[in-house]
Amino acid sequence: MSKIDENQVETKSVIAEDQQPLQVDEQKFVDGVEQKLKSMAEEQNLTKAIIFGAVAAIVGAGLWALLTVLSGYQIGYAAIALGFLVGYAVRIGGKGMTVQYGIIGGLFALLGCVVGNYLSVIGSLSHELGLSYMEALEVLPVSEGIPMILESFEMMDIVFYGFAAYFGFKTAIYSLDENELTKIQQDSMK
Repeated sequence: MSKIDENQVETKSVIAEDQQPLQVDEQKFVDGVEQKLKSMAEEQNLTKAIIFGAVAAIVGAGLWALLTVLSGYQIGYAAIALGFLVGYAVRIGGKGMTVQYGIIGGLFALLGCVVGNYLSVIGSLSHELGLSYMEALEVLPVSEGIPMILESFEMMDIVFYGFAAYFGFKTAIYSLDENELTKIQQDSMK
């Protein structure tokens, strides 16, 4: 390789005299954010958030029970996945930006955990007794299933239920993402 003589290379910075570097018009940016937030607030739908959250909790509980019965173990990470699933469903359905949507996500995530545990007990019982799932439901009504869940409840269950509620809460609340803010920023360039 040959060595380049500094005198042979000339670097030029070309900026037209009348051209200024692009800058963000702060007021236009703030107005753009406020307009987007107002638009998002108008799209919020509490009823859809509840429906989507309930459906996700039921689906998640069923998947949790299936995983538990097939593996023979109650896997705590399933609670975290259920929390994300429910929170995301509430977010998509409700498009809510307030704490109440987070509470809906967290409560449905907890409910999904409890129902998932109950369905797991039913599944294990049906497997042990050689019954169909529906027969096991008749043998073990909810009033008797809950004491069985409490009997097998451990401290780690509380930890994973807490994670499920946290992620259900956190994921459910809709906010401006980086792409939306970048677009608003680009629209507010001088």
